[in-house]
Amino acid sequence: MSSEKTLVFSFMMELYKLLPNAKFDFAYQAYNDISGKDKFLDLLIYLEENYKVALELKLPKSINGNNSNQTETRKNIYRDILRLNYLIENKVNNIKKGYFLCGVNEAAYLNKGTANRYKECQVYDGRVIKVGVPLNIDEFNELPQLTKELKFEWTNIKTGDKNTVAGKFAWLKIEL
Repeated sequence: MSSEKTLVFSFMMELYKLLPNAKFDFAYQAYNDISGKDKFLDLLIYLEENYKVALELKLPKSINGNNSNQTETRKNIYRDILRLNYLIENKVNNIKKGYFLCGVNEAAYLNKGTANRYKECQVYDGRVIKVGVPLNIDEFNELPQLTKELKFEWTNIKTGDKNTVAGKFAWLKIEL
């Protein structure tokens, strides 16, 4: 898989096979009321106008042995999850459900690390964020706190002293 956009398109095509009557909107401008430069949702899906599903996808990859800027990517993972929560809590455009999907090819995401920046934004396998726990990231202050517990459960991994990616990618799905 070459990029996040390829992942979004491929995912949409698989959904279309299952839901041929669904409507799909790429790069839907959903975040106008939130500060920041990125105002677009990766994918909006719906069969009926009054019940829409929002999806954010991430595909950070190590290329030629170079890491994927894990510190910034972890923060962006949390940003996307909180933004999905914002859409649902504020009933933006009839969005009732949100999913965050992520594929990684680096074991560093799967293991508890020693991050100095954005310590609250770890995504290791088994990590749990309880409802109401503040993330203490200034950029997230305008977003509502989570209304649902988050549990990071990666699939396609080999567990052990250090978790590793079992195939090309390890996958994470979080439902909001």
